[in-house]
Amino acid sequence: MVSGNDDNSGTTQTNAWRTIQKAASKAIAGSTVYIGPGTYYETVTILVQGNLFNRSITFTSLMPDNPAIISGENATVASPDGTLNLIYIENKSCLNIINLELANLKGSECSGVRIVGGGTRIELRNLHIHNILGGGKTGGAMAITVYNKNQETSLSKLIIDNCTLHDCEPAWSEALTLNGNIELFQVTNNRVYNMNNIGIDFIGGESNMGALGARSGQCYYNTVWNIHSSYDSSAAGIYVDGGSDINIGKNEVYNSDAGIEIGAENQGRIASGMVVHENYIHDNDKAGLLFGGYDFE
Repeated sequence: MVSGNDDNSGTTQTNAWRTIQKAASKAIAGSTVYIGPGTYYETVTILVQGNLFNRSITFTSLMPDNPAIISGENATVASPDGTLNLIYIENKSCLNIINLELANLKGSECSGVRIVGGGTRIELRNLHIHNILGGGKTGGAMAITVYNKNQETSLSKLIIDNCTLHDCEPAWSEALTLNGNIELFQVTNNRVYNMNNIGIDFIGGESNMGALGARSGQCYYNTVWNIHSSYDSSAAGIYVDGGSDINIGKNEVYNSDAGIEIGAENQGRIASGMVVHENYIHDNDKAGLLFGGYDFE
């Protein structure tokens, strides 16, 4: 059961704050926010950050075997960019989000976790994200979205590890997507399944995101299955759309429209420097490996 009071000091378990948002507004660099068991009906915008000197701020469950749940049931409070998200991070660094369950959000453009802008050293680990619903042609209901339009400041050293993502409705978007000026990332050991479009996507070249795309990253040891497009039966489990210099290895993709696809949807864009190796791709409907661009004529 959720307890506490946002008028408390928040420094001990007996003087805990009640909402995650309070901690996301007050935590200091180097601290750990322990979130008690129960279901928190809120949308959280993280307004604090760590630094390279005092270390990261960590948000995690107090009881590892009983993760706290952030639920989007009846959520109406939008993030600063106008989208609806259970956790929203913009232009922040040195944050760890660990061992939480995020579920039951519905909106035409929404996410379990949405990271926007530049920064460094954000880690998402051991998250269980599911039932993010309502995506359509003009938006998506995605598990994790990472967007950076800032051409001056990259988002670097992002880690997404050991997360379970399932039963979302990205529709014309993707379940887990890195889009824009994002570099030196690791997407590893995740399980992605039961999605109505692409599972994992690394994007560069979209006109509204700037010239710099997702690059110089690693995608290893992920398991992706039951990925089927709701509109054209061509969704890949893992997709590179204009990204560059990404190693994709030792993943398993099965029971999907396609296994792994390397391409570029935007005119004049090339997916370059890709290394695809030692993946186990099987029992997909259309193809195991796809390489090439698009001709919209």
